[in-house]
Amino acid sequence: MEVIAQKLSDILNSLRPLTVDWKDETANRVIERLRSLHVKKVYAAEDLRELLDENFEDGILICRLFLELSKDQFVSVLQSIRVGSGIGVKSYKADRKAFIDDLLATGVLEAMAEEASRKVHWTDVLVERLRSGRGSAISGFRGSNCQKSFRR
Repeated sequence: MEVIAQKLSDILNSLRPLTVDWKDETANRVIERLRSLHVKKVYAAEDLRELLDENFEDGILICRLFLELSKDQFVSVLQSIRVGSGIGVKSYKADRKAFIDDLLATGVLEAMAEEASRKVHWTDVLVERLRSGRGSAISGFRGSNCQKSFRR
């Protein structure tokens, strides 16, 4: 094996920014689905059923977006509500009504109505950019408190 001597400065000088488009296939599908949602003052369990029946994983992601929860936070919240039951597509298909009833306990319908009726100001976009950049570090700090508010 050939040994190559490298200096840290040589390595650092060779680094270049990596441009990555965050919009993958899932993001594009979810964005399209969000744009097709009808704006309502009140959402119902049937709206959740339609989301989950069309594409369960995308529907769950949309619920998480409305609730402003990371995947880990959402899993923890839903598991605390569905004690002894699964939180995946098999569990949903086995008993859609029970799954949706438990999902309702998260407050997702209220979150949907609140977001759909929100009047957006330009500062909201900048605040969201700030949140997305800082949110991961801060959410780890707040994560344990988040779960308490969703328990039955």
